[in-house]
Amino acid sequence: MNDRWLKITLIVSLGVNLGVLIAFVIRSPLLSPFPAPPFPRGDEPPFLAELGLSPEQRQQILEARDRTHEMMLPLKKEIDARHMKIIEIMAHEEPDVAAAETLIREAGSLKTEIDTAIFREMIGLRAIFSPEQKEAFLKLLGHHFAHRKPGCGMGLGAKGGKGFCPNK
Repeated sequence: MNDRWLKITLIVSLGVNLGVLIAFVIRSPLLSPFPAPPFPRGDEPPFLAELGLSPEQRQQILEARDRTHEMMLPLKKEIDARHMKIIEIMAHEEPDVAAAETLIREAGSLKTEIDTAIFREMIGLRAIFSPEQKEAFLKLLGHHFAHRKPGCGMGLGAKGGKGFCPNK
């Protein structure tokens, strides 16, 4: 009887530990700060109204957003594939820690490519702004990152909805 309870306890404990590890991988800093384009595709970025942009400037921003999104999709799929392999490794009785660490580094490298591309695109956007618009744009970005709640992003949420958390 005691053997049976010990086995049940070990199985439940293993399940809880795997759940915690999976949550750690899914919520890893490798996924932030930009899990998706800086503003959701199909929506107009909320800051456009605050910058007093011309129709041409708006169009350039939307085109930049779409270019960045297209570039990111295959990289995000590669990151997701690596995360799934990490979860598979965790499911083994004796996980290959070295293999998991290699996958984590690879996912981090891909995330760096995404962040670099976003940064370069945003630097390029500055060229279309007047000096006043550029200053307002940088203030809006600074305000967003200074007041963002942990776990909030501007991309899609886990359930396919908008993942942005309002700053209240």
